[in-house]
Amino acid sequence: MNRIRELLRHIYNISIREWLPKKIGSYNGVAVRRPRLLDSTDVFPEYETTLVSHIRRHLPNNSTTTIVGGGLGVSSVVAVQSGSQSVNTYEASLDRLDIIQETAKLNKMSSKITLHHAIVESGILIEGSSTGADRIKADALPESDVLILDCEGAEEEILANIDRNPDMIIVECHPMFDVNPREIVELLEDKGYTVIDREDEKVNRGKITIVTATTD
Repeated sequence: MNRIRELLRHIYNISIREWLPKKIGSYNGVAVRRPRLLDSTDVFPEYETTLVSHIRRHLPNNSTTTIVGGGLGVSSVVAVQSGSQSVNTYEASLDRLDIIQETAKLNKMSSKITLHHAIVESGILIEGSSTGADRIKADALPESDVLILDCEGAEEEILANIDRNPDMIIVECHPMFDVNPREIVELLEDKGYTVIDREDEKVNRGKITIVTATTD
């Protein structure tokens, strides 16, 4: 029976799925127009589980936040829900820009989330086209209280090149892109940060590590 379900799901995915209209789903409690009409589920409580958990636990009230790697817009919305007054989100992928903008709108956060179509540093891995994206250096990021990095391999380069250290950094480390979490921790400590939270999360491509550090 499981094999039949898998076969039917595969046929659905490669045939009609991409032509069906999108519906609103719940991604770790955030509304996102992403699932397709006939998808078997539209609730994804484990989306970015550990990163979202760190934002919810540690983000200070009345903070300003910069996010590199906008994804589906979930981290930006959660940052506002967790107390950030304003969020600057940098996303290189054209495909993701519309999704992030709609996610902000669906969750009534558009006034607090500013989206930038930009590649920060070298970019490393970008999903889809980045045509028209600005290229900026890490030291050009706006001054903020919190920096969140979810940028698939560019995290070490960005951390090494920021020149205005925020009070808090939350970084998703991707070993599959040759980013060593231990080296990220050492880099943060060299910059005067103290790691207050560190967790591993299993993902389809192996494992990621979320590190939260502060200057306190």
